[in-house]
Amino acid sequence: MAINIKNREAERLLRELSSRTGKGKSQLFLELLRREVKRQVRLADVEKRRRRIEVLARRCARRLGKTAPSPEEIIGYGRDGLPR
Repeated sequence: MAINIKNREAERLLRELSSRTGKGKSQLFLELLRREVKRQVRLADVEKRRRRIEVLARRCARRLGKTAPSPEEIIGYGRDGLPR
């Protein structure tokens, strides 16, 4: 299947990239598409990991309950910044 680009800016950018790299337009187009597909897959993976982290954070927050220790108590320092 052939692709017919009817956007002047896209044609100009593809010609410029081709002249700068010495690669053919078809090769450049294929490389750009592959790169974008990989980027989209990575973005989806990041979103999936973010949702998992949120689930874990909520689970940990429930375990701590309402009387969660302060950050100072967690690391072992008092409010004055000195070790306990």
